[in-house]
Amino acid sequence: MITTLALFLLASAPQQDALTPTDVLEFGQFSATGTFRMNAGRGSITAPTTDVDFDTDAFLFQLDAAVGLGMGFEVELSIPWQFQGSTQGDGTFGGSSIETDQGLSGFGDLTLSAVYRLLKEETLTPQWILAIIVQPPSGSDKRGDPEVIQGGVLTQAEDEGAIGDGVWRYGFATALSKKVGLVEPYAALSYVFGGTRTRNGVREDRADVLDILLGVEWHVSPDATIDTRAILQFEGKDITEDNLVKVREEAHWSYGAQATLRVHLGGGFSLIAGGTVLSVEDHEANDVTMLDQEDTFFYQLQFGLHFYFGAK
Repeated sequence: MITTLALFLLASAPQQDALTPTDVLEFGQFSATGTFRMNAGRGSITAPTTDVDFDTDAFLFQLDAAVGLGMGFEVELSIPWQFQGSTQGDGTFGGSSIETDQGLSGFGDLTLSAVYRLLKEETLTPQWILAIIVQPPSGSDKRGDPEVIQGGVLTQAEDEGAIGDGVWRYGFATALSKKVGLVEPYAALSYVFGGTRTRNGVREDRADVLDILLGVEWHVSPDATIDTRAILQFEGKDITEDNLVKVREEAHWSYGAQATLRVHLGGGFSLIAGGTVLSVEDHEANDVTMLDQEDTFFYQLQFGLHFYFGAK
């Protein structure tokens, strides 16, 4: 769900833009990408005494960078900054009307990856990579509180939260691709283990996350590529334990599709524009209060600039 910004220049062929999921930079090569993203979503939260519809929107910037170390090795980093975001709810709770408004902003957690090319694409072999992932809790993890208006009366003032997870995460990824004429199919998989921590007497066990991408790059011209992909994501159980009371969010899948256009501008720069739709499987969000999350969809538009330079 991410793409790109940059700052440098050196002529390079568009097929060497380092944006295919299996690309590995050679020694002395560098890429930087930055993307502005606009997200929107909607869904509902229901329980025996609750029926609330929610709408969410967010505006954020994503920075990604990579450098080639030689001998098939590459290091990558990625960090998001959400400068505006809110989720608003409207419905009924306990027989009276309720309105909520929760703001989220700040830096998310940094993602660091060490990538190794197991197979280099040749006439009869695909490109195959393996990566080790580390996500330190570098972003702000302030939980915050939503503004709550119940029965027309303000019962809780808003305290803006943040988008960091607050735990160390580790994982791995692998990807495979093979160019056939003007078409380049690929598959990528990553698995990141949820971290744990205890804060203010509350133990948090964050969910493991599995991501699967199945895509095709269409090289429609020497300077233009269209990337289409299916997105599958599985989130395991997320557990919070406070005074021996365990609150669980049920494991669930999300399903999406994304299309991105990349246009080579010359001088190592490429323009990127695309969109994503994502549907979240209905699931129990809180097993203690019997809250269910239903009919949840997210939409995203993204615009970015990518830069690649280095020796061929």
